[in-house]
Amino acid sequence: MTTNKLAIIGGSGLYDVEEFKDRELLDLNTPWGKPSDQILKTNYNNKEVYFLPRHGRGHFISPSNINFSNEDNVYSLNAEVKTKSNNYTMKISSKALVVATGALSVPTLGGSGYGYELAKQFNLDVIDLHAGLVPFMFSDHLKNICEKLSGVSQTISVSCNNKTFTEDMLFTHRGLSGPAILQISNYWSLGDEISINLFPKIDVEAFIKDSKKNTPKQKLRTIISSKLPNAIVDELEHIFWPDFADLRLGEWSNNQIETLSKNLHAWNIKPSSTEGYRTAEVTLCGIDTKYISSKTMEVIGQKDLYFIGEVLDVTGHLGGYNFQWAWSSAYAAAQGLLTKDL
Repeated sequence: MTTNKLAIIGGSGLYDVEEFKDRELLDLNTPWGKPSDQILKTNYNNKEVYFLPRHGRGHFISPSNINFSNEDNVYSLNAEVKTKSNNYTMKISSKALVVATGALSVPTLGGSGYGYELAKQFNLDVIDLHAGLVPFMFSDHLKNICEKLSGVSQTISVSCNNKTFTEDMLFTHRGLSGPAILQISNYWSLGDEISINLFPKIDVEAFIKDSKKNTPKQKLRTIISSKLPNAIVDELEHIFWPDFADLRLGEWSNNQIETLSKNLHAWNIKPSSTEGYRTAEVTLCGIDTKYISSKTMEVIGQKDLYFIGEVLDVTGHLGGYNFQWAWSSAYAAAQGLLTKDL
């Protein structure tokens, strides 16, 4: 009787799974040197499992030092390798394949488009890809403003294409970041404006008019500074009320206050671009999910081929949702695999 075997090259922590019984650590060598660590041989659900942590146990190999072509790791897990002069090709045979390659985000950590290219070989549509949960950049006068305010943050509301998020915004030397900006970037396209409400929790018009009535000799920047950091107020003064900077509140007309308030509640600016995949937390779009079973993550009509995680056209908001999708889709695929006689 042939023993069902499962070989995994995975991330950190799986070697500590309590359900893995009868553990044995194997020391192996390959034509390319030793793999990342010892191979854990164990049994789970009547399957013989071999697990190799690509970062090593204890995560001692940093992402930038991993050999992403994985010659030694794959060979150590019993791939069939054919060499030709200084080049080589790998022929890896398996009864089932789970594609968990991630996407294009953060290429320095190994992000790539390999999963998409593989999907295209099976005639699966890949929806137009672009960076998501990513900071904005500016090329006009706003770039200089952001540079001056780099490191300053403020709770705001930001809107684009009928979506709004109320969270912190962070100025950077390149542009704007922070949770609110990363969230809205998923709904922004090149050429779109974003609208920033600098006072999401108060009616700034009523606030200024009340201050005019109660403290008419104060200047506008004084009362605005009670709600926003001084550095931000300095820049807003240059943008929205440079000609009235020396006026006392009592000298402001109600029309002037109303116009200013609208601008502070809806500061409309146009990013020139995002920072792209280099700093994006996710890749938007991906393999069209119409080809994928939502129960097992198996490709419909292509038996024993599975796609999971970010490579698919599924994207969540900030807050761990994208990690949860990766874990949940992996669990669904694993449950599907366990029902098969591989």
